[in-house]
Amino acid sequence: MDQFGRLPGLAAVPMRGPTTAAASTTGGVHVELRVVGPDSSGAALVAFTGSKAHNIHLRRLARAQG
Repeated sequence: MDQFGRLPGLAAVPMRGPTTAAASTTGGVHVELRVVGPDSSGAALVAFTGSKAHNIHLRRLARAQG
C-alpha cells in the first residue's frame, strides 16, 4: 500500500488501509487497489469488476443452489 501511494501520477490518496487503497490520478481518474489472498482472488475479481446487476444475479443463483 505504501508503494501504491507513491506511484507517479497520483494526485491524492484519501483512503489507505492494510488491504484497500483509493486514489485519484492527476487526470481525475478514480482508482482502487484491493489485496486479497489466492483463495479469494477469483471471487474478488468478479465482485469488484462486474456490474452491480451482474453481481446481484450471481448472488441469487448461488442462493438458489444453496
